[in-house]
Amino acid sequence: MSSALAYCNENDTNTFQLNEFIALFWAEAGLKRSIDKIYEIIVFSLFSAVTEALDLRIEVSYNPEKANILTDFQDFAENILSLSPDRSNFKTRAKIYRVGVTNAADRGLDM
Repeated sequence: MSSALAYCNENDTNTFQLNEFIALFWAEAGLKRSIDKIYEIIVFSLFSAVTEALDLRIEVSYNPEKANILTDFQDFAENILSLSPDRSNFKTRAKIYRVGVTNAADRGLDM
């Protein structure tokens, strides 16, 4: 891991090569088992950077003709989706989150 960290510290946006960075993990036995985690972190980083750079926005809305369905899911709709019978749409800045859960038996199960 120290070689990968050193690579990041020694390079900038002009000299950093993703294939060289990934190769560092293939070369180290302890990290080779977790190469999927490296790909996950890279994809997360790319999505996060693009989302922020483009100032992406997300709109959540529902068909007003189906507002009666909200009564069955009112708490969820209001607290999680910010929707209600009086508010049929919600706009916000896009954000990407990464959630990882570790299971000692398999050395890292991501959910």
